Amino acid sequence: MDSIANSECVTIKQRQDITRITVHKLIAAYGNYPTKEQRRKVAALLADILGLERHIFYDEVTHDGFLVRGLENAWQRLAR
Repeated sequence: MDSIANSECVTIKQRQDITRITVHKLIAAYGNYPTKEQRRKVAALLADILGLERHIFYDEVTHDGFLVRGLENAWQRLAR
């Protein structure tokens, strides 16, 4: 996190790693199916920390974003 805090931009790899860890923690805290409100709050927190747009993590209109895709990947692993 120090390297992210000291730089002006977040690389794709850093964003993917942060999203992966966040999805893992989101599932650990709220279960496999966090509510829309929980997703919205986590997306807002990530956006504030990383200086990115909130809607790239979770878009309330389309219900899409990096967090949703990460959750969908986790759900696919559950189905196996």
